Amino acid sequence: MVSGWEKGVIGGLIRNSRGLLLQWFSESVGGGPSILAELLAIKRGIFLMEELDLVPNQRFIVESDSSTALKWIQNPGLSPHLHLSLVNDIVSLLTGKDIIFRHILRAANWEADKLVKDGIG
Repeated sequence: MVSGWEKGVIGGLIRNSRGLLLQWFSESVGGGPSILAELLAIKRGIFLMEELDLVPNQRFIVESDSSTALKWIQNPGLSPHLHLSLVNDIVSLLTGKDIIFRHILRAANWEADKLVKDGIG
């Protein structure tokens, strides 16, 4: 989100087990707090895995530099009411899927961060 929360962009990458890039996304999401963008990026990444038909019978690792978003997804009761519906949407997408969530530092998440910054312009 840019200063003032009036404009935001989400971005992410999908890689296979060998680290090869399969798909990426960078999309405008409107305004709001940065945690909203983090949750929307995770949700979009899971949708993208489904669109690529990658989810059945495979384990996936979803990495995010937002420890808060990951905590809320793993325990929706920690999420504030304002974001609970979105968190519950994400949790419902996970049903029956073998997905591990991992917190990574922003410096290690530089490719997704660059997609976002390029999208904000």
